Amino acid sequence: MTKETTKTKQATETKQMSAPMGERIETIGTFAQNVREAAQAGGKAYVTGLTEIGSRVLDFGKQFVTETSEHASKSIKAKNLNELAEIQGEFTKHRIETAGEHIRELAEVTREKADDVVEPIAGLWKSKAA
Repeated sequence: MTKETTKTKQATETKQMSAPMGERIETIGTFAQNVREAAQAGGKAYVTGLTEIGSRVLDFGKQFVTETSEHASKSIKAKNLNELAEIQGEFTKHRIETAGEHIRELAEVTREKADDVVEPIAGLWKSKAA
């Protein structure tokens, strides 16, 4: 690096650091406040997300218990082995399809809630880049 380039670089660095100390401290304070608020918002979104996901899982469990009870009742009332086999096959197919739907729903809700948790912090940098 030449002497001239070094002097220019040093002058630029001096200009960047020449903001009054009070102004720099105020900027740091504002940034800290924004980070605190973003962390709080993210924390609230996290709790809300866990509550939503837990509620969905609980609903799925209730549905499973209800359907299994109904299936047991139907199975007991079967007139012969062929009817019982048909009832078992229908129930198994239904449970597999329902489990797939539940997994897709949980994956979607989890992704949405994860986005809600990350957004407040990510938003701090988006506003700077914009």
